[in-house]
Amino acid sequence: MKNFKKLARQFKVLSDPNRLKILHLLSSGEKCVCHIEGALGLDQNLVSHHLKVLKNEGFINVCKCGKWRHYSLNKKSILCLNTLRIISRTTC
Repeated sequence: MKNFKKLARQFKVLSDPNRLKILHLLSSGEKCVCHIEGALGLDQNLVSHHLKVLKNEGFINVCKCGKWRHYSLNKKSILCLNTLRIISRTTC
């Protein structure tokens, strides 16, 4: 049952279109908040919130470089995105 709760929580995280867009952006490489903000046209505080949610659920990694934070996908995200791409090709 514990795995089902975790899976449901992960699906909830992925149910937000902006978080999916962030994951898609990060699939092309490491990005800072300002790049994500500009690419999505979202305010910095909203982007930071989505990044925090994705980080807390283990979808992304963060690297502090001076005063900047750079975000990247981790292996879990890559597998998840590949699965979502396969599903979307067959159902959408």
